[in-house]
Amino acid sequence: MEATGLIIRTIGALAMIIGLILAMLYGLRRWGKGIQGEGVDMIQVLSTRMILPKRYISLIKVPGRILIVGSCEQAMVLLGSLDENDLVATPDKEKDRG
Repeated sequence: MEATGLIIRTIGALAMIIGLILAMLYGLRRWGKGIQGEGVDMIQVLSTRMILPKRYISLIKVPGRILIVGSCEQAMVLLGSLDENDLVATPDKEKDRG
């Protein structure tokens, strides 16, 4: 009799733990996006160019600034920054031909 009661209490405790884990997963899926900024992209990669094998320069837009970043396998380095107004749109190559 004592062993049966112990098994029932163990199964009950395990069921409660699994229930709590499932409730936490449900909560993270439902409200997790709000914690991360509700899906608003605060960082946008405007352009990336390879300058040497495995070495790149990227223009990254963050609110109010455009960052010029150099990257390789080991590190990323801030090379400079621009105001959003400093970036000039270049005309499409196809528009120049026509």
